[in-house]
Amino acid sequence: MAKKDAKVLGIIGPGTVSKAMVEAFAIACPTLDTLKIKGRRKETIDAFLEFVNKKCPQFTTIQVVDSNEDAVRDCDIVGVATSSPVLVKDYVFIKEEWIKPGCLFCLPATVNFDDDFIANRCTKIVDNQALYDAWAEEFPYPTFGDITIIGSKFTDMIHEGKMSPDEITNIGDIISGDKPGRTSDDEIILYSVGGMPVEDVAWGKRVYQNAKKKHIGIELNLWHEPTMA
Repeated sequence: MAKKDAKVLGIIGPGTVSKAMVEAFAIACPTLDTLKIKGRRKETIDAFLEFVNKKCPQFTTIQVVDSNEDAVRDCDIVGVATSSPVLVKDYVFIKEEWIKPGCLFCLPATVNFDDDFIANRCTKIVDNQALYDAWAEEFPYPTFGDITIIGSKFTDMIHEGKMSPDEITNIGDIISGDKPGRTSDDEIILYSVGGMPVEDVAWGKRVYQNAKKKHIGIELNLWHEPTMA
């Protein structure tokens, strides 16, 4: 989904999730050489810089910037992984005028964009639309706010008639070759990352097996009679 010659990466929220993102971006896009970082706490920024210097030496230019605008302008890829404020009005808001043509946004956390921009001037990709449909059933319209991921704003906008379901692409369809990823160098892509709970289940089993092997941990009786089995 990124441009093949992507050089500048912007990170808003330099925490644990962004560490995983920046390492993945570096592997997938070896042309990246410039990193811009916007954070709120010096300790977090310093820890992130230490991680990047150790794991991603390809970044020869690293800048700590003071605003979200500075973190977005001139970037080919932007990752936003901020903590979740209570109200949508407090989410990181990214203005269209800041965005470089061809930018890819990876968005696993709270962020917002103008409705008209989302509906008409960007490509919308999600990890799996069924996840957002399930959230929309559990948290009826408006879902965005209860669920802080931008993909839930997509479902709200479909509900409002501002866009149609067929404007959203699952990343699995891109991986399988059934749908294209990037179609032009100027295309702006918003990739909503809601998470894949199946990975939590798989990791939980690994932790459980490790605990049994090392004879550590405490066995808990979760129920006297199972409800669903």
